[in-house]
Amino acid sequence: MKRTLIMVSAAALACALPAAGTARTQPSGELMKGLGFADRQARQGNQASRQTSRTGAQSQRQTSRTGKQSQRQTTRSDTADKRIESRSDIANDRTDARTDIANDRTDARADFAQDNWRGYYAARPVGYRVNVLPTSYTRVVVAGSPYYYHSGIYYTSVGGGYVVVAAPVGARLTILPAGYRAVVWQGSTYYYVNNAYYALDPATRAYVVVRKPAGIVVVK
Repeated sequence: MKRTLIMVSAAALACALPAAGTARTQPSGELMKGLGFADRQARQGNQASRQTSRTGAQSQRQTSRTGKQSQRQTTRSDTADKRIESRSDIANDRTDARTDIANDRTDARADFAQDNWRGYYAARPVGYRVNVLPTSYTRVVVAGSPYYYHSGIYYTSVGGGYVVVAAPVGARLTILPAGYRAVVWQGSTYYYVNNAYYALDPATRAYVVVRKPAGIVVVK
């Protein structure tokens, strides 16, 4: 009877004790709380890091978009300015071309009128009457009498009009008319044009109408 009780007690003891190699220590409540707090801090740190990374990436994308928009705006502005300048240059060129054409036409008409005017008056013989004087005439006074000179032709006022006259002796010109011929006669130089003879006055450098030198012959 004693031996049976001892065995039961040993079996009970064996059941009460954990098997060798299987014993585990359970963490206390404070340790569990500390581990949970550390996990939350780690998660919060990771979230903050991800948020900072996202914020930085968004800021970089926004800066990039702003820079690209600014560059596109600058490019559009430059292109618009170039187009405006090009249109302005084309308009100015067209205006200049039209102005040049108008000036050329005006000059051509003026030259044509002047040439016809000169031809009309230069062809008139002595005694021919005109109602108006040619443009750009010069008033010449000889021995107190007024004459009107233009392109080698002299006029005098008669009865409200003008009559072509021979070059008055003593009339002085600073420039000889076009088409003159220099003729040397008996050691002197004369300038012949429109049936008149001019001699150079050395003192005043003016050309003076003189009488036809005796014996001089000008081959026309």
